[in-house]
Amino acid sequence: MPLDWATTQNNLGNALKTLGERVMSRQVLVDARSAITNSWDVYREAGYQQHDAYFANLIATVDAALANLD
Repeated sequence: MPLDWATTQNNLGNALKTLGERVMSRQVLVDARSAITNSWDVYREAGYQQHDAYFANLIATVDAALANLD
């Protein structure tokens, strides 16, 4: 069940990232980063390190979107 929750958090994070980029909302992007990070934590705890590059890239994309708002 934790991986189901993590998958849902990842999907939420991706949706919030897209929304945050479209409406240029810092708070939405921060929420996206949080959801993605929480998802990544669960995947790592479950031993799925093969997803590390995916999550690192996704978080870097969110961070870049946040930097563009400055």
